[in-house]
Amino acid sequence: MCRKNSGTAFATNGFINAYEFEIISGKNNLSTFSFKPGRNRHFCTGCGSPVYSSNEQDPTRYRIRLGILDSDITERPISHNFVSSKANWEELDAKLPRYDSFEPSRK
Repeated sequence: MCRKNSGTAFATNGFINAYEFEIISGKNNLSTFSFKPGRNRHFCTGCGSPVYSSNEQDPTRYRIRLGILDSDITERPISHNFVSSKANWEELDAKLPRYDSFEPSRK
C-alpha cells in the first residue's frame, strides 16, 4: 500500500501529537481523501503531495510524511513494517526489527 500511495519503494512517516501540530499557512491548499472509513489522507491541491494522515480511532496524533520537512530529522527509524510487501530490489537495514504488519507497540 505504501508503494502504491507514494510511487516509491516505501513511505517514510513519523507521528506527531495532534495538539503540537498547527498549519500556519496554506491550509486552504489542503484537501482530504478518505481511503477507509475514519482514515484520512491530507494532501496539497496544488501539487498532490501527501502531507499528513489522520485516523479517527486515534485523534491524539497524526502521521506526517517526513519528506515534506525542510529541517533535519534527528529521529531515526525503529523498525521496518509490512516487509512481506517490500519492493524486491530494496535492501533493508539489517539492524532494525522487521514486521509483516505494524510494530507491536502500535497495537
